[in-house]
Amino acid sequence: MQPDIKWMEKRLNTLIIDPCDIKNTNPGVVNVFNPWAALKLFVLSATVNMYTKILHKSSFKNVYYIDAMAGSGVSKIKNRPEYLAGSPIIAATMAKHPFKKMCFIEKDKKKAKALEQRLSLLCENPEIDLGKNDFEILQGDSNKIIPELMEQIKKETNGFSSFNYLAFIDNEGLNIDWSTIDSLSQAWGDLLINFQSSNCQRVLGQVQKELVNNPTHGAINTLIDHIGSECCINAKNIDELKKIYLENLKRAGRPIQEYITVQGRRKEEYHYDLIYCTRETPSGSPYIKTIKHMKKKIESWTGDDIENVLKYIGDESHCLLDFIMPKEKQKTLEEY
Repeated sequence: MQPDIKWMEKRLNTLIIDPCDIKNTNPGVVNVFNPWAALKLFVLSATVNMYTKILHKSSFKNVYYIDAMAGSGVSKIKNRPEYLAGSPIIAATMAKHPFKKMCFIEKDKKKAKALEQRLSLLCENPEIDLGKNDFEILQGDSNKIIPELMEQIKKETNGFSSFNYLAFIDNEGLNIDWSTIDSLSQAWGDLLINFQSSNCQRVLGQVQKELVNNPTHGAINTLIDHIGSECCINAKNIDELKKIYLENLKRAGRPIQEYITVQGRRKEEYHYDLIYCTRETPSGSPYIKTIKHMKKKIESWTGDDIENVLKYIGDESHCLLDFIMPKEKQKTLEEY
């Protein structure tokens, strides 16, 4: 499938932020990403839009968003002048219908503080349906915080009554342990997981060396903790490792799965897979239709393609408080 340049330009323009606003909200505290990170953000924005549109019609009244590695709310493209809206800003502004509560977890204190300032700034925009009680920023390690958060939610919702959630697990390496995924699996909810295929392949290579030469087992324990089963150390390649991970997700009650491969530069092998997984529903899990549509779009692009489009967009960008379209003009599911 040939890349759709007009589609990409439109998507990028919805995420670009004017750096003048960054300067007024904790300057210099941003997440720095490679150009292909924009593809991940496109998938998230479509997922948030789709998920809230469908759940709005359901019996679930306590619909939450959980961001395991929220960052600062702003993403700087490496070696480029552009700043893009981060995952918390996307969740807060691109939902078809607002989440009842958004929980943003960030380990870095400076990024957590910057995120709070930026979300508070969005609360001042009358065109955005966001109040200061609509989100909570939790500073610390997700592997410790999420189990506690799920217990708290369980009490607040009377045993997860009418509760559903969308969780974004944006691994940068092998950050989120399987025990954390298990904690999330106590309740109904969907996961969008950044499965770091290239990084997992590297760790798998270290595991194979440890099995022969190194008694420390550092990489072995890291891989087992992340994948969730000891058999993962016997995987021969990344495809076998990913299959084990997907099987574990299935056993955790999320058998409906689709993944989108995000490719780095053309000459590099680096890539990761965005895994969307959900439970079976009487309506046939309509979420997957959107993910399959995005898969066709996203997998035709590489990091080099994104960088080339950014070069031709020009200097016109939207301010942080103005880049979101009014509610009546927000993108529909089909437009993604």
